[in-house]
Amino acid sequence: ITVVSANVYYGRCVATTEGREEAVDPARTVAAISALLAGGADIICLQEVVGPPVPEGQGKEDYGDFTRQFPKAAFEKWPEQLELLGAQENVKLVYAPAQNASFYQQSFGNALVVNTATMRVDESSIVVQSCLTEPTEEEGFEGRAAVTAVVEPISGGGKLAVCCTHLTEKLIGEHGQKQCEMVEALLAGTLSDPRLADLPVVLCGDMNINDISELPTESAVHCNSSPFLRPHPDHDPYLRLAAAGFTSAQHYAQKEDAALDTCWNGGCVDYNGCRGATRPLAVGVLDPTHDGHVLSDHRWPVVVYSCL
Repeated sequence: ITVVSANVYYGRCVATTEGREEAVDPARTVAAISALLAGGADIICLQEVVGPPVPEGQGKEDYGDFTRQFPKAAFEKWPEQLELLGAQENVKLVYAPAQNASFYQQSFGNALVVNTATMRVDESSIVVQSCLTEPTEEEGFEGRAAVTAVVEPISGGGKLAVCCTHLTEKLIGEHGQKQCEMVEALLAGTLSDPRLADLPVVLCGDMNINDISELPTESAVHCNSSPFLRPHPDHDPYLRLAAAGFTSAQHYAQKEDAALDTCWNGGCVDYNGCRGATRPLAVGVLDPTHDGHVLSDHRWPVVVYSCL
């Protein structure tokens, strides 16, 4: 089962492959997701997805510098593009907006995209944890969410659960402290669901803090020299996930003295890992380009998992 974790950066095209800046166009992001499905991806876990309008009163009209980089008109294109993605043949789209999270008047959250030509989805298993921790004023009262579903290969093999999440980028307390609190909430919430007790679980997400523990020496030295890139020793979400039985794709890459660099600053902030009776058969990262456009400020970790 091929699982991709993809931070889609609000559908913004960062630049062309020639380095020119061009307009935001979520249609290019949807085209890239469609191309991944056609190329063999079974499940794509999306973060930073903009969805349908939120209730009146949520969201602002002016976000300062953000407004100049991401004009409101670009966000208004998202609902139609999500609808087109979900209407494609052999696609099951599960969009999960986070509580009180919005840009302009559009919702913001995560999504699972399942290739139903290769995977069955247990509709009754879909769970949205719409707010991992109670958001504070420092976070703009913006929640962060997770969405989980149980899937099964049509060609045969066992069931597994897939969870997609996105932790805050805000610094609340020590580096990694708020992210650890969100991981704890996810482990105690959706991932403790009795229905998942006997199933392998694949967890994907943008953790917004670096995975120091599984980096090759040179990369670890670089990241440890930056207070932004390294977690506090007492607040490392990756160590907490490892203690809960999860093994990251980064762990398997590190065995080859490699790093799955997923962010512009040399960081490995995007997680693709598993617990239970499954294991990675191949790991890597995808450069998110499509038709000459760079679609994100993240690279996308991809893992081929066994399904026993």
